[in-house]
Amino acid sequence: MSRRVLRLIARLNVGGPAQHVVWLARSLAPRGYSTLLAAGDVGRGEEELSREFLARWGVRFRRIRELGREIRPLADFMAFLRLLSLCLRYRPDIVHTHTAKAGALGRAAALAGALLSGRRPAIVHTYHGHVFEGYFGRAKTIFYLAVERTLARFSDALVVLSQLQAKDLAGTYRIAPPEKFRIVPLGLDLAPFLAARVSEKRRGEARRAFGIAQIPPETPLVGWVGRLAPVKRPELFVEAAARIRERLPGARFVLVGEGELRSRVERAIRERGLQDSVRLAGTVRDLAPLYADLDVLALTSANEGTPLAILEAFAAGVPVVATAVGGVPDLLAGERGVLVPPGDAAALADAVSALLGDAARARAISERARDYVAREHDLSSLAERTGILYAEILERKGILEWK
Repeated sequence: MSRRVLRLIARLNVGGPAQHVVWLARSLAPRGYSTLLAAGDVGRGEEELSREFLARWGVRFRRIRELGREIRPLADFMAFLRLLSLCLRYRPDIVHTHTAKAGALGRAAALAGALLSGRRPAIVHTYHGHVFEGYFGRAKTIFYLAVERTLARFSDALVVLSQLQAKDLAGTYRIAPPEKFRIVPLGLDLAPFLAARVSEKRRGEARRAFGIAQIPPETPLVGWVGRLAPVKRPELFVEAAARIRERLPGARFVLVGEGELRSRVERAIRERGLQDSVRLAGTVRDLAPLYADLDVLALTSANEGTPLAILEAFAAGVPVVATAVGGVPDLLAGERGVLVPPGDAAALADAVSALLGDAARARAISERARDYVAREHDLSSLAERTGILYAEILERKGILEWK
């Protein structure tokens, strides 16, 4: 018998969480789970996953426009009502929410629907990161912590992407007891990136995106992939690029992604005189050829869960230098990359420069990382781990009914 899953996320912007929910919905279908995916509109300056992407993966989609990322009381209340109506009409066996706002409104709607119908679905929430650091002031953070702790009491499982993330949420923020968390590493479609690495072609995709007809293969090229948003700290990458260029004048840098900080990043590039060295490539849909053309990927975030960019770089054989935040240390453990303190442009520049100057070390790091990602983060592993979690929860279905 097919089980109905209502999967909720705030928005399907180009990035890790959005692609994760699409891949997860598709990979669970052969295991007997029929998924309806619902999401709101993307924010200003953000790119949305295309309808073609959803169709290619065979995922049913419902738009709830008020379920965007921004906090807007009236729109949020309307989103709650629409989600409540969807729960009552779709009658899911499992409501699985992703990201903070969809997690709050979606779980509240599932619980309200259970009160109205007498039928309680299993409730699962996945933390792709968290909003308890680097997003809001102290008062708002305290409020959101209280909301999250309350909702966690009524959730049947809390999914995290790494061991460090579980320790952070259970210990530092006391969201729920450790036993309520389940570690399900991010899984993705690795094939294009593994193929890009195996072919070892340098077709110049990044160099063309950089705006120069041809950069010689020996020219070091350092990449940054993500949203141009405060939590991602793209300006730190620009600052590090200026330091790297002092040592390696021929090095080039490319930032891939869009977001509200684009104008500030452009200004930072001009202020440091890097117009001939740093390129803003915008959104790039086919990232595999670009990764194959990079010498190092740098991640500068102040807060992360499991960054999709790191896994893609791993699969493509690109060594990674990243800030030690969220679940990143778990990914780079075992000398699969180089960690630097968050906010430290000098340390980032030192680490990137060291890898650019030591091809043997860079190759050893990338080979360990590639073996790891192929083993731990493919779609079949994601589906198996999630399917086991769902089966365990549904076996306890008798204790989930309202008495």
